[in-house]
Amino acid sequence: MIKLSDSDIGKCYKFAYNVTQLNFNRYKNRNNKTYKEKVIQDHFIAKITELYLYYYLSEKTYQCTYPDFSINNDRSKYKDDVDMIIIKDQKPINIHIKTCRIDSKITKSWLIEKNTYSVLNPKDNDFFAFCTYNNPENITIDKIIKASDINWINPKFNLPSKLACYLDSIEK
Repeated sequence: MIKLSDSDIGKCYKFAYNVTQLNFNRYKNRNNKTYKEKVIQDHFIAKITELYLYYYLSEKTYQCTYPDFSINNDRSKYKDDVDMIIIKDQKPINIHIKTCRIDSKITKSWLIEKNTYSVLNPKDNDFFAFCTYNNPENITIDKIIKASDINWINPKFNLPSKLACYLDSIEK
């Protein structure tokens, strides 16, 4: 069982707070109903899930890169949206981590920006890890799947810049 330390949790929260301070206007421009606390919470949950997955895979003896805690204001990040790289059989596997909250309106569903490179042009070594966040001590890895095998669709809610993946559609 993976147990994140108080230091890990604090580091993720500090990252979420700092990235929001730097980039909040960009999020506000995409959705004028958003507020700072939600953006902080979303970044915290995403980063803590990255860290959880890193420890989980490391415990399984995979060699993988540590989560990136650097912050930048570069919009071109969508061109390189790799969250983690795993080395398997001496070849890199790009892991793109998506997290949903257990209390989401639609559970076991994940959203992504339409212009994300791994959605538009998935490489053979691109994989997505779909996870569910319950709390820092309870994160579920629902599915790890090859990017080209995902059928991204329009979300059930009107979100024109997003695509969605639903767990029930990838478990068939």
